[in-house]
Amino acid sequence: SGTFLPKKGKVFLSIDEDNKEKIISIAKKLKNLKFYIVATQGTASYLSSHKIEVDIINKVKEGSQHIVDSLLSNDISLVINTTKTQGSIRDSYSIRRTALMNNIPYYTTIAGAKVAIDAIESIENQALTILSLLSIH
Repeated sequence: SGTFLPKKGKVFLSIDEDNKEKIISIAKKLKNLKFYIVATQGTASYLSSHKIEVDIINKVKEGSQHIVDSLLSNDISLVINTTKTQGSIRDSYSIRRTALMNNIPYYTTIAGAKVAIDAIESIENQALTILSLLSIH
């Protein structure tokens, strides 16, 4: 799909209330893979309450140094940002656009994020081999 998943770096998490419980296993897996997690205030508080180390980063509307600044400075390797309300979708537009323009993998669903993190884990734990269809048949 043209998306290259990172093997290290910082991951930005901003998760809506309905999905916060589901992000715990993903965040733990990210920590096990040696990723550094930054999150918005609400997500960071939730992760901290579950003993997951995380640093807080501002939303764009909260002023600099905010997430878009970090994306523009290539400080973020992966974005997981779920939204529910029209307001949060509108607020995350600049994050989505900046990630897209800078080729930073961006996931808007827990299911998509889980598959991406599982793929990173699989690549780290197993050698990847490439075969042509002709060699299989």
